[in-house]
Amino acid sequence: MDPVTAVGLASAIISFVPLGVKLLQSAREIRDSVDGSVEKNLTRKAIVDEMQALSRRLKSADQARVLPEQRGLYDLAIKCHQLSQKILDLLDKIRPKSKGSFVNYRSAYRAWSCESEMKNLEKQLNDCRSQLALGIVDLSSQDLAVYSKRILAMAQTDASRLEELQRHIETLRSGVQVEQIGTEAGTQLRRLLGLQDDALAAIYQNRILESIKFENMHERDGRVHYPHEKTFNWLVEDDETFENEATGMSKSETLDMHEMKSKSREIFMNWLSSSEGIFHISGKLGSGKSTLMKLLCTHGQTRLELEKWAGNRSLLITQFFFWKPGTEMQKSLDGLCRSLLYDILHAFPGLIKNVLPNIWKEFETSPWQIQTKLDLPIDVVKSALEQIIFNSESCAPRVCFCFFIDGIDEYDESHSRDHIYLVRVLRHWVKDSEGRLKMVVSSRDYNVFLNGFSADYRLQLHELTWFDMRQYVQDSLSHLPNSTLKEHLLTTIPRKACGIFLWITLVVNEIRKKFEDDVTQDQLLQLLDGVPPGLEALFEHILNRLDENSRRTTYQIMALLRTANDNYLTLSLMEFSFLEDYHRDSELSIRDDFMSRYATDSDVSRTPEIYGKRLRGCCGGLVECYPSKPNYYGPWGVLSFTHRSIPDMLERPKIKAEMQSYLKGFSSVDALSQLIFAAAQFMKKDKTEAKGSCAGVTWMRLEARIDKPPYRFLQRVSSWVGDPFDVKPEPSRLLLHQGIQVYANHGRQILVRYGAITRRETFSMLCQAALIGHLEYVEWSYRNNLRAIDKPWKRALVGNALLDTYLRVGLPIQSLSYFFKGPFLSLERTPFEANNLLSDGNPPATPPVGPRSSVACSYALSDEHTVWERFLVSCFLGWAGMAYPFHTDRFGLAVEHFLLHGAPSEFHIVIEPIHSPTQVTFHFPKPKIPLTVACENNRFTIEFLIENITGWNECDGKLSLSLLRWIRSVNPKNKAAITEILETAKECAPRSKELETAHLIADEIAPRVTEHTDMTRPSFYRHMLLCKVFPVLVMVLGLYVGWKSRDQRREYQKAEFALPCYG
Repeated sequence: MDPVTAVGLASAIISFVPLGVKLLQSAREIRDSVDGSVEKNLTRKAIVDEMQALSRRLKSADQARVLPEQRGLYDLAIKCHQLSQKILDLLDKIRPKSKGSFVNYRSAYRAWSCESEMKNLEKQLNDCRSQLALGIVDLSSQDLAVYSKRILAMAQTDASRLEELQRHIETLRSGVQVEQIGTEAGTQLRRLLGLQDDALAAIYQNRILESIKFENMHERDGRVHYPHEKTFNWLVEDDETFENEATGMSKSETLDMHEMKSKSREIFMNWLSSSEGIFHISGKLGSGKSTLMKLLCTHGQTRLELEKWAGNRSLLITQFFFWKPGTEMQKSLDGLCRSLLYDILHAFPGLIKNVLPNIWKEFETSPWQIQTKLDLPIDVVKSALEQIIFNSESCAPRVCFCFFIDGIDEYDESHSRDHIYLVRVLRHWVKDSEGRLKMVVSSRDYNVFLNGFSADYRLQLHELTWFDMRQYVQDSLSHLPNSTLKEHLLTTIPRKACGIFLWITLVVNEIRKKFEDDVTQDQLLQLLDGVPPGLEALFEHILNRLDENSRRTTYQIMALLRTANDNYLTLSLMEFSFLEDYHRDSELSIRDDFMSRYATDSDVSRTPEIYGKRLRGCCGGLVECYPSKPNYYGPWGVLSFTHRSIPDMLERPKIKAEMQSYLKGFSSVDALSQLIFAAAQFMKKDKTEAKGSCAGVTWMRLEARIDKPPYRFLQRVSSWVGDPFDVKPEPSRLLLHQGIQVYANHGRQILVRYGAITRRETFSMLCQAALIGHLEYVEWSYRNNLRAIDKPWKRALVGNALLDTYLRVGLPIQSLSYFFKGPFLSLERTPFEANNLLSDGNPPATPPVGPRSSVACSYALSDEHTVWERFLVSCFLGWAGMAYPFHTDRFGLAVEHFLLHGAPSEFHIVIEPIHSPTQVTFHFPKPKIPLTVACENNRFTIEFLIENITGWNECDGKLSLSLLRWIRSVNPKNKAAITEILETAKECAPRSKELETAHLIADEIAPRVTEHTDMTRPSFYRHMLLCKVFPVLVMVLGLYVGWKSRDQRREYQKAEFALPCYG
């Protein structure tokens, strides 16, 4: 049985015993009473129904899945089930079958005659209660940590199972008294009751870890090959095979090799077991630094030596490989901190609550079903990491760490955080760790690193690899039959490489390939003589040796790789296999007959083996195929540059100009789109697996604006993927609706505020276009696909996305005029409750959702609001310094347009500095309950607002800020125009009685103008007509109606007096 079912059995038994007692008591009531009370009969029926339901629960477990430690509990449940049937049979036998005193007497007699049977059943009930203690002991004797992990795994796929466990635990907690089951069982029960807390804690831990983690966090170190069998091993292993390795070398060379290896190994091994902090591995471009780092951080001997330093402390070894061609996270300090913190907390999850208490508290106070990531800023992540490293407040006293950080020269210098800053951070970590942290770093031989780290603990790799290069050449070319040629190559190739291992690899691969083509010895020697020294020269040499078609294909593949990297997408060998097809038909993936033409079972030519050979043949070894992670592409793998320096070389003027000439007329964006979509269809897998790449493709094309109406490619992808707004509600598809935040993980853009499906595979192309600011596509979709915005929440979702983009990007306000006039920015009220994007029914009473930002759940679960009201709230929060887009002048223009199109001006913000110093309350004209936003993590922001804004009105300890006062504080360029509109509205509209009686300063609160008015041609004079002329006309009309009513009443009275009287 799974943990939930096992605990459910225990709770069912707990519920069964008192229920059985109630039923037996009911039988005695039949014996002692002959009144046949209807009320008593209904009560008995309710108890019987409850017993029947409980009886089914007692028999629900599958015997085949019962573990040995659960056998006692299972047998007891079966016994209780059988006992429940006996009790129900007894009650059915003695209960009155019809109405009447005689029938009641007969039932009482039958109950009296069954007294001994009832006593026997009571005894069996007491036995069940006693045996329950043994069942609880058996159930709790197993590893509860394993149980918690199993429960966590179940909750991830089916949220209802944890809710079920919570109900069972509550039943156990309220239904068992320690004195009833004994001390030992009581102790075990308390452990069992902790399952719920353990499971929730595990869920919180997992959610926080997922929030820290970023996509492809260890992609770079995963792509680094392990070194050749005998390469670099001498640095951590004793050189016992010394004589064999020295074969073919002179005596002096052999001695030099032995001395070099021994000295280098002694320096490194002594450092590992010492208390010294940082070891630096320096080397030229392509000298094999990353390969060595991968060996060192995974080698068993490294751990053995580090454990001598660690002593009785727990040791964690983790690594991070900077990667310049990668994503922002893969080359930044934020990425470094996140990766290290994730690895530490994943290994020691008990530290999470201590080092991230505010984040933990936020998860505790939010519905646990929320499955979105929390946006953790770099300061929070870095602070948590340093708290662990420095052992602040003794959060991790018995743990020590060794970090392997590769390629620190590839760290992206930005925002005044250059390489000098990075060196200072790393040295600061080690110094203030008080002996808890060691670090191995690698870099190119730049002065900033040579000066920043001690030369006493450094290896100059390019000076030490000559013998390893020789060994690599010897093993790789051992199949050559000519010994003289082999010896020449053994000597010449390492010397010519100048310490650059990548140069060796590329040249040896070229020689091996030519040898398979049966070239002569002289041709091989000519090939080696023609290869220039240096990596850049070798790169040009390889390209020049390719024929025209291969060079064009190589440049196209490189352009596709760069486009894929820029858009967080992946280029696989599968997609490469469609490149030739794309040249024949540039719209192959959106053809109606694509599957019948390209995905037939009879096509055996499209295999990873065939296209792997074609890749190696056309690219000269500059692009390689690596296994894919996760294993979505199966045996096909993904493409990448052989070395991270190759993209840099493509920027050299000569190569860049040549590449552009070969790529003339080739669109890498369009080609990549077609290839990815073709592969997605060809794989014939579940579409949910392909939605991430499809979302990235559509985002890329919308951003590049390469499509024109009727947007055939985009519409085809949308049709194939399916409408995300029509998916069925599931626990894993919840909604958040607080604003818009764009995550660029493999191009999958998520709306995590203002309403969006949180699974990243699900996307809306209409929302993508709104987020990018592609207004032409949004307008075209509105005109040509009314179903895309056929519900208010859809229109509101797109409207909020447009406003967010307007604030972030700075679209001209005139470009939104169409949307102000249309339905997107209308003033209709839209509730963003859980799953209301997913079903047409009413939203649940208690939606299991909440925002993942510093703002509390009340915003997400609040009453329905208009796009205008949500815009005001998010802008105020952004203006207050929270993570929301805000721009003063853009905000002002948007407010003016909203007001001119009929938006109500009756809006104000309230803060209570004494009673609720961390809350901001927003008052709107329609919802009776104001919107309260808790800003626990932003208290300093509220204090700043109170101290620095002069527009607050004070009354009864509350501070109120009207829309007019707020606009004056923000001070946009169009402040005068907005002020005129608001003052006119305040002067013309009647006051709201509710606001007049509120505990606020009513003078500064502008009443609403209208609620749903849509002014096609907004004008100040319309306000005058509505607010001044129309009220006067109404008053005159009222006087006229009153005068006419008075005349009619007088005529009626005259007629009444004229009637005759009858006595």
